[in-house]
Amino acid sequence: MPALRFAHCRLRPAELLDVDLAGAHFDDVSLARAHVTDANLTKINVTDANARQSVWTDVDFSGARFRDVNLSRARLTSVNLRGVKIADADIRGLTIDGVRIDLLLARARRR
Repeated sequence: MPALRFAHCRLRPAELLDVDLAGAHFDDVSLARAHVTDANLTKINVTDANARQSVWTDVDFSGARFRDVNLSRARLTSVNLRGVKIADADIRGLTIDGVRIDLLLARARRR
């Protein structure tokens, strides 16, 4: 079965519960203020998307690819980010388990 494709659409505010969108492609999609819970999003491709203020709970993002995605003020809880690589990202204020990652990286780079 071909991968699902979402292009040039607005899925906000959306509530996605118990969904399997593994391998789906999202291009120029707005997920602002969306709530995604108990979702399989493995190997998804997301390009040029707005996911500001979205909430992601119990989501598997393993193998996912994101490019030009706005996740500002998003909340990710109980998510699988195994093997995630982040490059060329604005991470000001990024907090993981109470640790400010932007400050941690700044200190590490000064050493």
